[in-house]
Amino acid sequence: RWIPVTERLPAVACHNYSVDVLCYAPNKCCPFIGYAFLDTGEWYCPREKESLARGDVTHWMPLPEPPKGE
Repeated sequence: RWIPVTERLPAVACHNYSVDVLCYAPNKCCPFIGYAFLDTGEWYCPREKESLARGDVTHWMPLPEPPKGE
């Protein structure tokens, strides 16, 4: 399920960065994979090399587990 950023932020991955998650920002055309700077509440989209201000991302959800190979 989508988790509101007002409810909680993703878990810590390293120092003040969160783990990669699926992010939703109403001003973007589609959800994207990114992470949060937990000390500031800002978000980052590595694919587009773009930072998003606090409040731009409204919801997030964990990424699914990768498929199991043969």
